[in-house]
Amino acid sequence: GAQGVAAAAAMFAGDSGMAQRLFETQARGAAASWLPGAAAAFARTRCYFAVSHRSVAEKLRAVLFPWTKRHWRRKRADELGGDGSPGHGHALPMHDANAPDMYVPLVAFVTFALVAGYARGRSGTFSPDALAAIFTRCTGLQVLETGLYSLGLWTLGARGVPLLDVASYTGYKYVSLCVNAVAAQLGGDRAYTFALCYTALAASYFMLKTMAQTVPSELENTRAKREVVVLVFGLLQGLSIWFLGRAGV
Repeated sequence: GAQGVAAAAAMFAGDSGMAQRLFETQARGAAASWLPGAAAAFARTRCYFAVSHRSVAEKLRAVLFPWTKRHWRRKRADELGGDGSPGHGHALPMHDANAPDMYVPLVAFVTFALVAGYARGRSGTFSPDALAAIFTRCTGLQVLETGLYSLGLWTLGARGVPLLDVASYTGYKYVSLCVNAVAAQLGGDRAYTFALCYTALAASYFMLKTMAQTVPSELENTRAKREVVVLVFGLLQGLSIWFLGRAGV
């Protein structure tokens, strides 16, 4: 229709930003006409990819060097005077280093699978089936972890945490897995063991601090129960890094 012609004209004129906005508007309208609620789902998902170079760098620093971070509380959109995530009003990842995003986990996931495939190729054991097995193992564990963490948050009374938030938090472990896989290729078993110990501790600490902020104090059932569940959340990250790392080295 008219929006499609306008988008094409903007693209040929060199205005890629306007073309992207027009195409997105047209795509949302088409999806909404075919699938009820598709526009709202698109908006909820899109906010997890609203990142910047600075926010990605800050997230990588928080994942790999969490002990250098002092503030873990997520910011509300009204605190910054900007747009927020649909559904819970938190600031977007580009405006808040503590906001979960799907960009870093997704890129790290693909990178880890490719590095693992490269490692198999160097050892002469690469095959399409092996690469598919790595993707399957990572995806299966990711779904399982997301379900377990969501269940744990539900038992603590934090029942308003979006599923994509949990998927993001548990997906940051792929950054650590990439570091470990590269260390194994560059330095052998000793370098991998050192990297594994460090990144497992860092990921566990990152998850522990993040989950401690995810469960508001007014929703705590008992303090002891909260501390135990949050501690288990942190330990599971280290275990999953060890388990998945076996597929990448």
